[in-house]
Amino acid sequence: MKPVHSLKVKIVESNNRKVKIRLMNANRELSVPKKAFQQRCDRGLYDVVNPGQFELSI
Repeated sequence: MKPVHSLKVKIVESNNRKVKIRLMNANRELSVPKKAFQQRCDRGLYDVVNPGQFELSI
């Protein structure tokens, strides 16, 4: 297996169902379901620049 490289992301906004993130290396925004976002963070796919923003919205 290849080693996993995490993507640096910044949380722009979040609500009870979606998290809007900005991919730092691509300077692009996308919406991700909150459950999928949490799973990707747990697997190490996302390196969140401002993790406090997500915790405020839970």
